[in-house]
Amino acid sequence: MAKELEGMGASSICIKDMAGLLSPYNAYDLVKGMKEAVKIPIELHTHYTSGIASMTYLKAIEAGVDIVDCAMSPLAMGTSQPPTEPLVAALEGLKTKADMSALQAVVDDVLAISADKYTAESYAALAAAI
Repeated sequence: MAKELEGMGASSICIKDMAGLLSPYNAYDLVKGMKEAVKIPIELHTHYTSGIASMTYLKAIEAGVDIVDCAMSPLAMGTSQPPTEPLVAALEGLKTKADMSALQAVVDDVLAISADKYTAESYAALAAAI
């Protein structure tokens, strides 16, 4: 299917695991096979629902995935995406465009905005501010 999408003019392909059920080794095999089949970027989007999303991302990165979707730590895990900062730390020494100082500044801003707890109103304000 990846070749077909590329042939139709897709500029990238995003693997969507909305339930967070893609296991690390299955992600590795899937991404590796897709990277061997197409030249366009491959993205992986998963959720932390099952608790394995960070490991899934690491194996997908080993297989050559181009993009992974993360969330800042105050908003991560649960039914959200894996936290950004631990993944960046785990990839230290590899080529990434992530700046831990800038990431920490974002975390500080999110925490400041959300200091009044996550009520429905404050959560809506936080989402609007980001």
